[in-house]
Amino acid sequence: MEAERLAKEKAAQEKLEADKVAKDKVALEAANKAAQAEAEKAQKAKLAAEKAETERLAKEKAAQEKLETDKLAKDKIAQEAAAKATKAESEKAQKDKLAKEKLESEKIAKEASAKAAKEAAEKAAQSKVTKTKETPKEPVKEKTTAPAKETTGAIVPSSTSSSEPGSAGVGSGDAKYSIPQALGADKYKANIKRADELFKMKRYSEAKPIYEEALKQKPNDAAATNKLAEIEKLIKK
Repeated sequence: MEAERLAKEKAAQEKLEADKVAKDKVALEAANKAAQAEAEKAQKAKLAAEKAETERLAKEKAAQEKLETDKLAKDKIAQEAAAKATKAESEKAQKDKLAKEKLESEKIAKEASAKAAKEAAEKAAQSKVTKTKETPKEPVKEKTTAPAKETTGAIVPSSTSSSEPGSAGVGSGDAKYSIPQALGADKYKANIKRADELFKMKRYSEAKPIYEEALKQKPNDAAATNKLAEIEKLIKK
């Protein structure tokens, strides 16, 4: 009987130990399974976080690149607008300068023309007064048919009538005299030639009075007037 009891107690004890081992094994497996699940969950969370961070950085980089691209485009547009405005301002300044120079040239030409006309008018008036004073009186008629002899170097015999342009008849009968025309044309040509030579040599201050003298021989002469205008402009520069 005692042996049977002991056998039963031993069997019960072994059963308890076996149940405990089985329970511990199940608990351990459950713990391992839970730990594995937790580890997998943590890994998934980590990967999701890394993915989110990567996407965030990519978006920030794209946004930064877009800002820089937009800034470059705006800067380029601003530079082109500034260059266009500068070019327009330069062209306007050039046009204004040319217009001013043209007006100044026209003003100088008008002043030179007016001055020449005034001097010519004064010279003509003075010449008229001088001629009036110097016109010789008609000599007393002599009772002779012989032609009058030349008395001065300024009066030469002439076969033309006293009414012919460029001559002045004096005397009586067939004796007629004429005052030769002044050598204005020859003097004008000589002055223009000399002034042109000085102008070519850029000796403007010497050429100017000679052109002015030429205008006195030939008032309102276009060649002399234009040269005087050019000289005024060159001297001012």
